[in-house]
Amino acid sequence: MELKAYDFDKIVNRKGTGSTKWDADPNLFIEDLDYKVDAENILPLWIADMDFEVLPEIKEALIKRAEHGVFGYTEMPDACYDAIINWEARRHNFKIKREWLLFTAGAVTAAHIGVQAFCQPGDKVIIQPPVYYPFYRTVSNNGAQLLLNNLIFNENSGKYEIDFEDFERKAKDPRASLFILCSPHNPVGRVWTRGELERLAAICAANHVKIISDELHSDLIMPGFEHLPIASLSETSLNNTVTIIAPSKTFNIAGIQATVNIIPDAEMRQKFENALMRSSLMRLNLFAIEAMQAAYTHGDKWLDELINYIKGNYDFLVKYMAEKLPKVKVMPLEGTYLAWLDFRAFKLNNYDLQKKMLVDAKLWLDEGYVFGESASGFERVALACPRSYIKEAVDRMAKAFN
Repeated sequence: MELKAYDFDKIVNRKGTGSTKWDADPNLFIEDLDYKVDAENILPLWIADMDFEVLPEIKEALIKRAEHGVFGYTEMPDACYDAIINWEARRHNFKIKREWLLFTAGAVTAAHIGVQAFCQPGDKVIIQPPVYYPFYRTVSNNGAQLLLNNLIFNENSGKYEIDFEDFERKAKDPRASLFILCSPHNPVGRVWTRGELERLAAICAANHVKIISDELHSDLIMPGFEHLPIASLSETSLNNTVTIIAPSKTFNIAGIQATVNIIPDAEMRQKFENALMRSSLMRLNLFAIEAMQAAYTHGDKWLDELINYIKGNYDFLVKYMAEKLPKVKVMPLEGTYLAWLDFRAFKLNNYDLQKKMLVDAKLWLDEGYVFGESASGFERVALACPRSYIKEAVDRMAKAFN
């Protein structure tokens, strides 16, 4: 039996560190609450960050840089470019070039910049609900309109599928100029197949719809599945896509804010860069550079162990939920560390389900409805935490709902 180098069962106390996950008060953070939540005793498994210590080499790189004591303007070193390029080739067989890379302080920022770069006021942007909820404001904040290509939920398999006929209708809209793809998909946990991605890419190319592919969770793929960057599938797709990747989800460094935007087409890259310059967002924080370089250089073994641990958390959740709360269905997980739970059997409206979680279970999850109307009755659970937290969460739900 292989020895584990990293201890993901270790409890790290994050309270009092300014953690959004642990220190935010749901009474203040969640809009329109008309009841009181016991913020001191709530268990938060809502926001997508991990409760694990980072890769040791990341911590060492940051300490070494801090000890230098001078923190002036910083250029991206060759070693960091090489680390990014080698990581994508090694992990996803995606061959990228240095000149394709532009950087932002976050993926949501990158998506905002993409809408600014590729849309005129009044243009339309396709998204696929239920989907990562900042996508909605990414479009509306920048003067564009939403085109909703709702995913189809297969009740038998518990898997979500793409409505390609509707997608093609939306892409043919004369004002449709952009598609924001979530790959793998947050919150439903799908890893899109080659056939699905090729069909999406072909429809976009045929209708002059550019693609922003949010691939933040692309490193977090469960055993038996493979992530394919949509840009890697063909020359046409390569030159019609902005691919967004980052070490933030993979290595739990979202607070350091380092995002890579891969833009092979020179004209698209120039438009994206122009939008960055208009907002004066051209530099990464020097600690972000250090953390990203360390992660992509040294992170393979840590990530492999992490994925196995998250798969173990998911398997435990499925088994324990079936034992303690069998009316709840746990959806299949192909990628991300986000479990998608179906509570519709309880026939609660959005208000009552959320109150049941926050007040009775003292459990803070992401409510399904925030990802889109079609997800009412679902809950999203972040699995990147010690297994004891998952057990405690199920125990709390079972007590509240039984």
